[in-house]
Amino acid sequence: MSQPDSQIMKDTTFHHVCNLERPLAAARNFATGIALISETLDERGASSVQQISAAMIDAVAKIEAEYSTLFQLTHPDRDRFEREGWPTDKAAGALTHKGAP
Repeated sequence: MSQPDSQIMKDTTFHHVCNLERPLAAARNFATGIALISETLDERGASSVQQISAAMIDAVAKIEAEYSTLFQLTHPDRDRFEREGWPTDKAAGALTHKGAP
């Protein structure tokens, strides 16, 4: 007897990659929040907090790039998207050309 699609999805690497999305968004939001808080501190305290938040934002950006690669490599419809283009690539292209005459 075959497993239902939802069970197959739960057992895949892709499912685990997808589970990274919310924690990554939270990490970016935390780092951004710390950067905003640093703007309210006096100069002496702000510079060190700003350096910490900048390092956090940079680290999250690197993790997000790896996440994006893993998402594409493990996606169940990867072959189709490799042929037709990824929806995110199409959306980015539409935004680029939106203001063009």
